[in-house]
Amino acid sequence: MNLAEAIYSHSLNFLEAATRQALDFIEFLEQRYSISTDTQNNTEAFLTTLVGGLRRFS
Repeated sequence: MNLAEAIYSHSLNFLEAATRQALDFIEFLEQRYSISTDTQNNTEAFLTTLVGGLRRFS
């Protein structure tokens, strides 16, 4: 299971409000790190880019 699948799997247990908050946070990260997504919301590519970017700070 890759990172995007793990996040998705965990999100299946969320209530609707928590799922909305998680999506809002992901969208915030997209804006913060200037990550553009295509119309199909390629979440896996986004997460790969984000994780790679965060490794700079560790």
